[in-house]
Amino acid sequence: MNRLVVRTRGLLRNLVNLESSLQPSIRGRPYFAFVTSVSGFDNKHTYYKTQIRPRWTYGDDACFVSITEASCVLGVADGVGGWRSYGVDPSNFSKKFMSACERLARSGRFQPDEPMLLVTEGYHEVLEAKTPLLGSATFCIISLCRSDGRLYTVCLGDSGYLIIRRGGILQRSAHQKHALNTPFQLACLPPNEHGHFHRDGPEQAIQSSVKLEPGDIVVVGTDGLFDNLTDSMILQEVQPLEGVKCTSESDDLLDLCATRLVNCARHAAENPNFVSPFANEARQYGLNIAGMLCSITLIIPFSSLCQSYRLYSSSYFSQSCHCCLHLLDRHACYCSYHPLIILSSLLGSFSVVPCCQQLALVVKQH
Repeated sequence: MNRLVVRTRGLLRNLVNLESSLQPSIRGRPYFAFVTSVSGFDNKHTYYKTQIRPRWTYGDDACFVSITEASCVLGVADGVGGWRSYGVDPSNFSKKFMSACERLARSGRFQPDEPMLLVTEGYHEVLEAKTPLLGSATFCIISLCRSDGRLYTVCLGDSGYLIIRRGGILQRSAHQKHALNTPFQLACLPPNEHGHFHRDGPEQAIQSSVKLEPGDIVVVGTDGLFDNLTDSMILQEVQPLEGVKCTSESDDLLDLCATRLVNCARHAAENPNFVSPFANEARQYGLNIAGMLCSITLIIPFSSLCQSYRLYSSSYFSQSCHCCLHLLDRHACYCSYHPLIILSSLLGSFSVVPCCQQLALVVKQH
């Protein structure tokens, strides 16, 4: 216990020095921030309400959020379910890929306008892993430059995003497919089997950028969302967020909107009479089928403009790791704080950690 107290005092002294070094760069000029809610549905197990889950996975889907002083980077990936026929867990690839991208984003080696470089490096890391990995995934990664509010996006396959401004769609990602239910995908293939599987390179992903305004809403999701809900249905569900300021009220509304969107997508997929976007596409191939019941993952970032920040240290968390991370997520995302990865060996950017008692250091809006 005494050693812990001594270590804590040392960290607090370092915190004062860190605050002094950071303040000149961030005080006195506005910074863009994301207030974020994550929600998902695991079609293989059970429905999870908006909260931190181990490794941020929902069925075959995986996601991450990484927030630094320069950028807010988040992404989703959908493991291609066809690998299950070969005895391969489709979630393995999506989890490894998102984990690699998260770690690289947290490293600070990439500029906010380089999400494609992040994808390329993350994919290369998965391919070169010591443990052989099979599988493939679609993905969507977006990166917000906090200094000027420009959003950079990179997508492959049928995972994508919507940018909503004043009740209308400002920008929408394009879906890439080889055929019905066969999207473009990054892949790790068995040796000498390249002719039997689809594998698309990072260079085939679609890149874009747009200048965000405070109050813009971004919906990032896998095909479980966009295959089952029309754009008008998504707009209707996020409409309560229009004109809302970043307060505790917006926290609750964002949480509610994310949960409702996942529920709507799930119910639409289970409704045999609803003509979903996937059903419309299937009819072009002469197939009469309804929605596509699969794992659903979405992240809703709500853009805001903060004037300045100050550092503070929270009290020790005595809850379980799950509760500790859930509290950290609400601080870092809902309240426009962003974590400083000082105890990097213990405290990852929204990752499962082995220690239940730790000092959380965050930047707070002042």
